[in-house]
Amino acid sequence: MLNEDEWFFGADEPSLFDADVFAYTYLMDADALAWEDDSLSKCLEGLDNLKSHRKRLYERCWGEKSS
Repeated sequence: MLNEDEWFFGADEPSLFDADVFAYTYLMDADALAWEDDSLSKCLEGLDNLKSHRKRLYERCWGEKSS
């Protein structure tokens, strides 16, 4: 659904769906909560579009770089 778009469904701005996906992918990031078990983080391996989406939304909302 994301493909090469910045936001899901080709929207011009992030939607509630983008926020929902971000909520999951941010917590799955190995650096977010310093989980000892990194199996959730490994689920995102190779999903660069989701990682980029997470980073874009983080920077848009908090104005800082994310991992």
